[in-house]
Amino acid sequence: MNILNRYFEQNQTNPTQQFERNENAIVITDEKGQIVTCNAAAEYLTGYDENELIGKNCSIFSNRHTPREVYQQLWRTISSGREWRGNLLNRKKSGEPYIADLTITPIKEGNIIGYYSKINDISQTISSHKNEENNQFIFERILNITSLAIVVIDTDFNIVFSNKGFTRKVGKPYFDDFILSTIKQNVSISELCCEKLQIDVNHDQRSFDCVIDPVQLANTSTNHYFVDTKFAHAVINITERTNERRLLENQRLNHLKLNINDSKHVHSIQEVLMGTIHKFQAPVNMLDSAVKILSSRNHNCSGLEMMKGAIEEAYTALKFIQTHIPERHAEPLQNTNINEIIKDACSISSQALIEHYIHIDLDLHPNLTSCNAHPSRLTLALIQLIDNAIDEINRVKAQHRQIIIRSYTIEGSICISIEDSGNGIASSDYNRVFQPFYTNNPLNTDRCRGMGLSIVQQVINDHEGMLVIEPSQALSGAKFVISLPSNCKEAK
Repeated sequence: MNILNRYFEQNQTNPTQQFERNENAIVITDEKGQIVTCNAAAEYLTGYDENELIGKNCSIFSNRHTPREVYQQLWRTISSGREWRGNLLNRKKSGEPYIADLTITPIKEGNIIGYYSKINDISQTISSHKNEENNQFIFERILNITSLAIVVIDTDFNIVFSNKGFTRKVGKPYFDDFILSTIKQNVSISELCCEKLQIDVNHDQRSFDCVIDPVQLANTSTNHYFVDTKFAHAVINITERTNERRLLENQRLNHLKLNINDSKHVHSIQEVLMGTIHKFQAPVNMLDSAVKILSSRNHNCSGLEMMKGAIEEAYTALKFIQTHIPERHAEPLQNTNINEIIKDACSISSQALIEHYIHIDLDLHPNLTSCNAHPSRLTLALIQLIDNAIDEINRVKAQHRQIIIRSYTIEGSICISIEDSGNGIASSDYNRVFQPFYTNNPLNTDRCRGMGLSIVQQVINDHEGMLVIEPSQALSGAKFVISLPSNCKEAK
């Protein structure tokens, strides 16, 4: 007990309070490591009675699984008179292993006369920590092998966790620059219910679906040990839908192309048949009048009955043609975004623009009012004007090959202008270009003599709009300007 008393004198503490009542296991050894005494907590921890330990070397606690280098470093430290603290793998009398958090303090009386060892069993703490590490590893492993992009953000929209799918498919810079801004505009983390957002990044035409789910995480700050404080976070599952939406968009455009081509075909047939009726109606009427005059003057004129029969056959043929003029498919009136109509027309015409090396510039008003219209019909009209501009640029073999399309508003009307870098249209032809079968292509070319601008005029008339032609101020060619009421009535 002299060693123990010396330790308490050295540390100016009360032996009874610090030894017998100490909740930590305490073992006192001499300078060679032979056990001199221990307290009740040490007996409880190790399973040995004090009488079984006195005179034994402290190696009695060794599990023999602690690396030799740890013991060597331990003895070097305490032999030099310094305190050592670390963990050892020990065993109890029963053979049960435990992890000891051990502090060994040299007891000096000039030289070292013994050691004061304080032992704490931290097996449960270490095990819990290992389990937490394992759970964290499994959690991260599961999240990292999934193809989903998952990120967790706090109330300040800072990322607190992200998986490998997020890094591979989205990345923090892209998330911060383009996706997070949309989430901030639509979501309050502290008041969040599960929400789903569709986010379109227009500059590179990428689309994402984001499922945002709220979660409450505990505050790990030491100050909140006795207060179960929760902080709002959000788990975001990000799925890129770019390819799917491109496929749907292509399907939509292809369907629109079919409708427009069908409408164009029907319109052309209508114009051809109506033109045919118009061309034949006048001479047939003249012949009918002539026969009636001849009949009134000379009832016996030979051939009158034959001529009357021919005229009746001609009227019958004209009526037959008129009754077989095909009807266009009725398209319902819709609330229409004119800018989207322009984009669709450009997308459908993109192949022709690329083939002829023609650059198209869009200058679209960002806040156009909507227009009640027939979308596919308006798209057809714009495609016809774009095709007309392409034909003109090719016809004159223009060096500068450009088309400019603008949208804007003037006094309650929505306006669309299309300008080209061709040679323009003479003012004397401003009305003629809208006549069926008008073309400025030479008669000996194999180009079809089309219905393009005639179709455009009819579509604009159906929407009670206006179509005018003027010289382009920005380019060398013509400028077609369409004006539509911002609330168009039902087309005829």
